[in-house]
Amino acid sequence: MERKEIEPLTTRQILTCAMQNEKAACETYCTIGESLQRADNPVTAKIFFEASKVEKGHFLKLQKVLYRLYGRFIGRATPLPEAAVCPSDFGDDWCVSEAKTDMSADEAIAFLEKAETGAEEYYRKAAEVTERPDLKALFRNLASEEGRHVRAVKKVARRSQSRRLPSLAVTALAH
Repeated sequence: MERKEIEPLTTRQILTCAMQNEKAACETYCTIGESLQRADNPVTAKIFFEASKVEKGHFLKLQKVLYRLYGRFIGRATPLPEAAVCPSDFGDDWCVSEAKTDMSADEAIAFLEKAETGAEEYYRKAAEVTERPDLKALFRNLASEEGRHVRAVKKVARRSQSRRLPSLAVTALAH
């Protein structure tokens, strides 16, 4: 994915890119979780399913903001407006190459830390460049949530390592 700086983007493009990144993260984590589950690695699968749910929540939060500001509801199958090359590392080749079906919980956490650090940086930068106080607060909140996300995943991993988990059915934003 081509890198692009966030500064020249409009507020709507920043929101759209954030939604694209959250949607991609949700779908990627769900896909990885499903692969891990098929490979009989339920502990690590649960970590990715939990991460997918958090990213879906971020997508829905951004969806509401975009609707409030621009009066356009973006559904799961609706293309996002103003598709731009978004400043994000998410979805680059490292996501695919580092996801393997025998991934341990510790490897999953390291994987998520790398992805979530990029998301946290994106939201911090978005808070810096936007001029709207309401969006500055939103982006700061999302940056903070991305930081807490990894800590929450670590708790899930510790709890999950001690017991076999039932099968989970998590649906990504769009299949």
